[in-house]
Amino acid sequence: MQQSSPLRSPSIDVISIQSQVVYGSVGNGIAYRALLKKGLETLQVPSVLFGCPPYYGKPHGGVISGEWFGGFLDDLIARGVMTRTRAVIVGYLGDVMQCHILANWLQRVRSLNPQIKIYIDPVMGDYGEGIYVDERIVNCYRSPFLRLANGLTPNGFELEQLCGRQLSSREQTQHAAQALLNDTTEWVLVTSAPGVTQHEDEVGLMLVTRQETQCFTHPKVKS
Repeated sequence: MQQSSPLRSPSIDVISIQSQVVYGSVGNGIAYRALLKKGLETLQVPSVLFGCPPYYGKPHGGVISGEWFGGFLDDLIARGVMTRTRAVIVGYLGDVMQCHILANWLQRVRSLNPQIKIYIDPVMGDYGEGIYVDERIVNCYRSPFLRLANGLTPNGFELEQLCGRQLSSREQTQHAAQALLNDTTEWVLVTSAPGVTQHEDEVGLMLVTRQETQCFTHPKVKS
């Protein structure tokens, strides 16, 4: 009698861990669609779940509890998914407990799958809005948590929070980004990068690696 083979977990390109909304294009709501268009098999883990982004009005929903959030992540390990995953993307986190859960989980994942890539967007705030997360999350990002990442994508405001000073020139932005590089972190992509653009109708980006620094600009979308 032929015996059935054990179920084999499918290969996953990306685990996307960030905010999620029923309606709107933020967090997983946009990342998931963008990754699929690139042909990348993606799983979503929500840190918060809301009916819509708050700029539409006060939405229903809230932060995913630590028990559920940690459980979702543990389930991925238990199902064998993380040994067959290429990358993890981390975005907006709902509270500081999720930071601690995620830090421990990412270390476990890297021990199971040393080849996996980890990319962290240290979402804290932005110019004109200031810090819009719990201050304890900001302190968590200033801790060794970010050193787990192969790549970082802070905006200019968030880079200022990480380095502890205001940035106004290209050179200052470059030096602040270079300070985040280490044996694990290979690159830092700074969005809304200070000192890069020459015109108010442009947005600047700076990509910093151990070998070089590249700058890019694109038109600012008025909305």
